[in-house]
Amino acid sequence: MNQIPKKKLLYGAIYGTVAGLVFSLLAWGYNAAILATHHFATPWFTFTVGVLVVTVITALTGYYAVRSNSTLTSSILWVIAGIFSGALAIVLPLYLFPNYVNFTNPNLNGWLEFGWNESYSLILFFAIFYSAISFLIIGLLENSLVESAYYSLSAGQLMIALLICSIFAGLIGGIVDSFANTNIRKSVVALDEIIIYVTEHDGQVIAKETTRALHLSALNTVKENLTDQRKLYLFSVNETFDQTKILLETNGVFAICYVFLDQPSNCTISTPGE
Repeated sequence: MNQIPKKKLLYGAIYGTVAGLVFSLLAWGYNAAILATHHFATPWFTFTVGVLVVTVITALTGYYAVRSNSTLTSSILWVIAGIFSGALAIVLPLYLFPNYVNFTNPNLNGWLEFGWNESYSLILFFAIFYSAISFLIIGLLENSLVESAYYSLSAGQLMIALLICSIFAGLIGGIVDSFANTNIRKSVVALDEIIIYVTEHDGQVIAKETTRALHLSALNTVKENLTDQRKLYLFSVNETFDQTKILLETNGVFAICYVFLDQPSNCTISTPGE
């Protein structure tokens, strides 16, 4: 074990780092980037925590998998990494994130209803299952790919190894993103886009057809208070993620907006604690 060349161990660590980074970019990064452009409060929390934790784990996994020089040991290590990463992909946005929001916004603590629901356990199971399989494949491929890269005279073989692990890591990252984030993201984007439309056309007469098509009437109670400094919080979401309540904070006013997938329904002025 001690005779494994340092360069090969380095390649193993790089292999693991890239796998974790790509997984994190698809599991949390894409979602955070979209939400950040749509006034969602603290959009980067899940990605920041997720990428730091997962990348460290996969880098160590890649290193020790090569160091073990054993396909069985490598497989076990990568399955463990997959289980942890898959679990974090669900627990982070659906449990840790709402607790973080409540902790950093005392005036909203106890008012926001969004939090962990027992029905999410099934989502958690499938995320762990698929992640374990994908990371197992990454692990089974690692030793041969790293071996080829080590003996190659060019960096091309290493790039191929990193590309292959990126494909599997990115695939499962996208899958777990669809489990936990996609429908919520659609609701946030849908609400913010009609707010953008209304603010950009402030003072203009908007055709009734456009108002109906874009569901602009959902903003009737708050349109006089809409500003570019608004913040959107996830107030609640049902078990199937198709009905969402989004808390809109704008110009000192709070409103709970109801969204069915990507169709805003109405906003009701409210007060923290009510």
